[in-house]
Amino acid sequence: MCGNGRQIMLLTEAVQAAGGVPSALMGRPTCAALAEVMRTQRSITSLGCIGNRVYTGMPDAEFYFALPGRQVEAVVAKLATIVQANQALEGYHRQRLQAIPV
Repeated sequence: MCGNGRQIMLLTEAVQAAGGVPSALMGRPTCAALAEVMRTQRSITSLGCIGNRVYTGMPDAEFYFALPGRQVEAVVAKLATIVQANQALEGYHRQRLQAIPV
């Protein structure tokens, strides 16, 4: 999957909520991310190397996220709860920010 920082954050939280290990961060080469997921059975966030970005046209503001296939169902099951919790926290923090004197 690919997404922006916020989307990858939510996926990483869902992995943890589903009992998985927090994702590792990987630089280049992007193509090694899948092999690493298969080897470790852990999720990986890949920054996306320049070769990948040239060939795919993926924007600089996006990253890749890969997880073992056996974890997909559990992560998807947790994702709605994680998204709702983050929405509630965002509202709380936005109100709190307004109360901070500038």
